[in-house]
Amino acid sequence: MREEMTSRRGRISKIFALAMALVLLSAGSHAAQAADNVSLRLHWLVNGSTVAFYLGLERGYFKDAGINLTINEGKGSMIAAQVVGSGSEQFGTADAVSIIQSEAKGMPIKAIMTIQDVGALGVLWSKTSDIKAMKDLKGKRMGVTAGDALTQQWPVVAESNGLTKDSVNLAYMDGAAKPVSLLNGQVDAILGACIDHVVLLESKGFPVQCQRFADYGVPTVGVSLLTNENLIKNNPDLVKRFVAASVKSYKAFYEDPQAALDAAVRARPDIDRKVVGGQAELIKAYYSAAASGRIDRAKWQSTVEVMKKTGVLSSDRPFDSYFVADFVQP
Repeated sequence: MREEMTSRRGRISKIFALAMALVLLSAGSHAAQAADNVSLRLHWLVNGSTVAFYLGLERGYFKDAGINLTINEGKGSMIAAQVVGSGSEQFGTADAVSIIQSEAKGMPIKAIMTIQDVGALGVLWSKTSDIKAMKDLKGKRMGVTAGDALTQQWPVVAESNGLTKDSVNLAYMDGAAKPVSLLNGQVDAILGACIDHVVLLESKGFPVQCQRFADYGVPTVGVSLLTNENLIKNNPDLVKRFVAASVKSYKAFYEDPQAALDAAVRARPDIDRKVVGGQAELIKAYYSAAASGRIDRAKWQSTVEVMKKTGVLSSDRPFDSYFVADFVQP
C-alpha cells in the first residue's frame, strides 16, 4: 500500500513538473512572440547623426525594450516623413523643417524626440577663396538643390545678411553633385550640412569653411525622431519604449562616439569609416547630452516662425501641434 502511494506521488510529481515545464515553455514562447517588429527609416545613408541606433541595436537596448529593430537607410527627410506617414514603417528620422512641412500638408506624423538641438544646415566654401563671410557671396555662383530645406531657407538667410534674391547666382543640381562641383571649382559655394559635407570634403583634402544658418539669423531644430499619429494613438507604449531605447542609445553615443561607429561598421561594412567617424565626432556639438532628446518648445516655436517668414509654411496651426514631447522622460 505504501509503495503504491509512493508510486502515485512520484507520478503526480512528474506530471506537475511536466505541467510547469509546459507553462514555462509557453511563457517563453509568448515572450518571444510579444516582441514588436519595428522598422526605422533614416533620413539619409548611415552617417554620424544616426550611428547611435546601431550602437543601441548591438548593445540590446531595443531588444530589452521588447523591440526587434530593423534599420533602413533613406534618401531624404521628406521621403522618410512620407514613409512613416503612410504607415509603411513605424519610425523615422528627419529634419524638423521637413517634419513640420509634411504635417502641415496633412501627413499624420509627429516629432517625438530631438536628435540635433540646432540645425547643421549652412553654406560651404573653400578657405582659400576670397569669401570670408555671408556678405561676400554677392556675385558668386552657389550650388543648390531645388525644393530641399536648404534652398527654402536660403532667402531668409540672404535677407538677414544684406543680400537680395538676385545677389547670388544659384546653380541648381542634384544633392550628390554639390560637393563634387565645389571640389572641381564649378561653383564658389554650396548649400549643405556643416557635418556631412565638411567631413566629406576634408577627406578629399579640400579646405572647407562652413557657416551655419543658425549663426546667421535662421535658427532651426535639426534632425528629430518621428512616428505616425495612429501609432501614438493605438500603441503609445511601443512609442514610449522606442523613445526610451533611442535616448539610451544617444547617451551611450555621446559618451563614446567611436563605439557607435564600430557598431555601425560591423552592421554595415560598406560605409566609409573615416567619413562617418568624422561626422560622429562633429555631431556631439549638435546633440545636448543634458537635454537627452527632450523637445525644446522654444526652439520648435522659433523653427516654425522662421518657416513662416521664409514662406515655406502658411499654416496657422500652433507650433506645439507638430510634436508630442511627453515620450522623453525627464
